[in-house]
Amino acid sequence: MAIAVASDGSPVIDVAELLDKQNVSRFNVLLIAIGWFAIFSDGFDISNIGYILPNLMKELHLGPETVGLISSASLIAYPIGSLGLGWLSDHYGRKLALIIGCLIVAVFTYSTVLVTSAEGLAATRFLTGIGLGGIIPNIVALGSEFAPKRLRARLIIFTFCGINFGGFVCGLAAPSIIAAWGWRGLFYVGGTVPLVAVILMWLFMAESVKFLVLRGGREAELRRILALLIPNFSAPVGARFVVASQASRVPFRPSQLFAGGLAWITPILWVMFILNLFVIYFVGGWTNVVLQGAGMEPSDAIYVTSLNQGGGVLGGLVIAYFVDRFGFLSLIAWGILTAATVWLIGMPDLSVAWIAVWVAISGFGMQGLQYGLNATPGMIYPTSLRAFASGWAFGVARLGAVAGPIVGGFALAAYQAGHLSKAEVAQNMFIVPVYALVAGVVLAIIAAMFARRQFRGYQFEEVATPTTQH
Repeated sequence: MAIAVASDGSPVIDVAELLDKQNVSRFNVLLIAIGWFAIFSDGFDISNIGYILPNLMKELHLGPETVGLISSASLIAYPIGSLGLGWLSDHYGRKLALIIGCLIVAVFTYSTVLVTSAEGLAATRFLTGIGLGGIIPNIVALGSEFAPKRLRARLIIFTFCGINFGGFVCGLAAPSIIAAWGWRGLFYVGGTVPLVAVILMWLFMAESVKFLVLRGGREAELRRILALLIPNFSAPVGARFVVASQASRVPFRPSQLFAGGLAWITPILWVMFILNLFVIYFVGGWTNVVLQGAGMEPSDAIYVTSLNQGGGVLGGLVIAYFVDRFGFLSLIAWGILTAATVWLIGMPDLSVAWIAVWVAISGFGMQGLQYGLNATPGMIYPTSLRAFASGWAFGVARLGAVAGPIVGGFALAAYQAGHLSKAEVAQNMFIVPVYALVAGVVLAIIAAMFARRQFRGYQFEEVATPTTQH
């Protein structure tokens, strides 16, 4: 029961159980919509740099290696934002951390229009990345703390889709914006989107009720939010609010990630995360540049590149069902699909329509694969360390995200220096991610065999891990 009676006779309300039993109210829908829009703004600003790289290379006289490093600048800053705004979130609330994160993104995206050098551009992208790095984990934390347990995974996946949709819309809008205002116009719009998110969160976003219970001192706000979330619920006078599940938490130690059956799961999962984010940021960062270099019209190249994100929205929604049913087998299938199609993007003499088809299908695969990987830690790791395990996996994965644009820049420079034709450069560039995808598929096959032995089937189960000794 959500309401119990303490030894002194006062009612005790477990808000975690109360929220798990609720129906989705209008207020829930409003909170989900605002969270989705904040993630959308994140996706818009992550993607915009990839759509203007040819413009930057021409105006600032930059080589591929330099713009590769610039593209990775915001990604390098992600851990700073995740840790800094995560600390702020745990001490002062999810809402404040999200507002500050979006404000950082807005301010430094606007400031990008003033840069006139590679160093200035790298600096503004790095500072923007601090805000971007804090938005996603706090939106996920806030969304999971409001959502009923039976709908939590689906609502989180839906919210995550805002990232790809933001990148997709950015690509659709980019040619018109660039034609009207130049490449700087994309940063004016990119700064406005998170600013709108700030206003929406300031006016309508509620603080996490679980946070309010655990921190204490804000009971009036807690009661007001509960009344909005659950209109028919009225907390008795003098009731004490608790989060019963928090009582069972134990201190986390990194060694727990490798204890018992996790000894093979954790390293395989981490490497798969790294490889797939390498592919996503390699392809997403360089498709526009390579296609324009091969002779495609700039507006066509941007539209085609945006289909990577558009296909990813559908890929994320579809794979959720298969991950539930088939575990690592679904990741194998998505990996093979991506490897079989991404190299076709660079095939010579393809029409714009066919290139668009292969970009969309490969985006469906690689972005869907990432959604599947994102969901895996929450299904495999024990409840006692699930949040920490997910955080470590996402943190380690940043190695692949940072490496993707950098390796792409050096690869493009090397191919151009080798006096290859434009068609040959494109063909070679889109073979590079295939190597990472094949390695990921091999790892997924090994993981599926281990999972079959561990779980007596392919569906994911929570791994029981022994308590490690001090």
